[in-house]
Amino acid sequence: MIDRDRFDAFLALADFRRQIREARIARQWQASFALWALLAGAYLKRGELGCAALVAISVGSIAAHFFWLHWHARRAEQDQAWMFCYLDEAAEAAGAKIPSKQDQRNGLYGHPPALMQGFTTLLLVGAIWF
Repeated sequence: MIDRDRFDAFLALADFRRQIREARIARQWQASFALWALLAGAYLKRGELGCAALVAISVGSIAAHFFWLHWHARRAEQDQAWMFCYLDEAAEAAGAKIPSKQDQRNGLYGHPPALMQGFTTLLLVGAIWF
């Protein structure tokens, strides 16, 4: 027998976590595009910028972006874990025992899109110097 109210509540919570995760990933991409625009501007103005400014932009961009990506990957991982937990509870309320699809990613290193964003930043910083 289905506990309909409990089932609906857990599905709503899972959907809420999914929406938070999607919004977080969208902000992650927006910040990456903004940083890449900054690096493209530094590339175009590298003759006018001094060596110290290029070093500051390069080191700051790499450090800040990898920290940002790692933090967002960890938060997305937590949101996904909660989402699967709520889906498991909804399945239990419906009377089904379905194993969850929780997988333990290892922060930034378990998220290929985030890694690709980080390596793109490295390539753009490299383009400034060569």
